[in-house]
Amino acid sequence: MKNLKMLLFLFLLLPTFLDAETPVVTKKFLLSKQKAGYVEIGMSIDALYTKYGRESTKLVDLYLEGMFSPAIEIFLNTEKDKPSLVAEIGLSPSGSSKAFIVSRITVYDDSFRTEKGMGVGSTLGDLRKHHQINWIELGEGGLIARSDELMMSFVLFLVDIPEEWYMTRDMELIPDSTKIVSIFIN
Repeated sequence: MKNLKMLLFLFLLLPTFLDAETPVVTKKFLLSKQKAGYVEIGMSIDALYTKYGRESTKLVDLYLEGMFSPAIEIFLNTEKDKPSLVAEIGLSPSGSSKAFIVSRITVYDDSFRTEKGMGVGSTLGDLRKHHQINWIELGEGGLIARSDELMMSFVLFLVDIPEEWYMTRDMELIPDSTKIVSIFIN
């Protein structure tokens, strides 16, 4: 009977040991499809203010492509000058009373992670190991790796992009050691 109890105990703990490399991410900092913590694409701006409060947010104009581009910066760490998240504001397609919604989220805070531990500060190699990368291109903010599976674009920091990459767009030419500096969720 003692052996049976021990076997059952080990059987129940086995998934914990097998998955030891994957960090546990709390809901507050979880990155998932169309979500960063409690901010979700399509949520009303009023709901965002309810979640985070006005004291930790700031309404700004990102002035993207020379156009008025309203957004809300969310400061979760009051010691930092840079926001943890930026929620861009768009109009609801339904034209309902909740007309202003979150249309895109930018993540700058390394506390935010996917279930597999990917986030700001991870490397392209980590990302390749855990998720499918559909393409790497030049875009807003620099070199971007896209994962359609996650519905996220990862902004990469790479000073010297290999010349051959410009001609071939071969994703393997971008080194695994390249760091993720921000994430677009859209």
